[in-house]
Amino acid sequence: MCNIRDIQGNQINNWDPIGPTYNGRANNSCNVSNVINQVRSIWNSSFQHGNFPTPSNDDIILIESNTETPDFIVYWSDGSTNECNRIAGYTFSKKKKILLTQPLPSNKSSCQVLSHELGHWCFDRCFDEIIGDVPRTGDRYFSYSEACAFFIEESITGIPNNCQMFNRITQRNYYEGCNILRRLQNGSHDIFKDIFYEYQNFWRDRSDLSESA
Repeated sequence: MCNIRDIQGNQINNWDPIGPTYNGRANNSCNVSNVINQVRSIWNSSFQHGNFPTPSNDDIILIESNTETPDFIVYWSDGSTNECNRIAGYTFSKKKKILLTQPLPSNKSSCQVLSHELGHWCFDRCFDEIIGDVPRTGDRYFSYSEACAFFIEESITGIPNNCQMFNRITQRNYYEGCNILRRLQNGSHDIFKDIFYEYQNFWRDRSDLSESA
């Protein structure tokens, strides 16, 4: 499927498909199936006729690191690569894979990180399963994906994110995604669904063709 190396090119061998429990850091864990079931419930409440595309254990990769925010490169079997810098979790849109790390930073719980990445999974899979494919490039796509990830994370954990904690320059997609979610929370009847349709409508009606695939 893939192999993983650190930035210096050294092979990383301590990774496996996720087990039943995600132990992001000491004395902090969550049951993977329970979190997935909660995400499925949110999905089904908005898309009654679209079955939730449940990730298998093989779709969620767990990497054990020597640091809370590792740098590494994933080399896929098709020859493509993804460089991941200082992350706790990462969702590979086109590969349909989620990568989680441990240990996690002390300010993030296992459930927060897993549910956040499952939010990205939902955003990607919705265009596969229900709405239809759209180009998955450009800051706008990633900002709306972050909005979906924050929505799932906050819905499951009950812990709100402070949008102002994200740097609007170096963490632009986090900052904009959080603010997209807050705006929809002030006026949307179905936030989850509207995140998808708002992005889809933007893409169809866009005048800025610079965000091309």
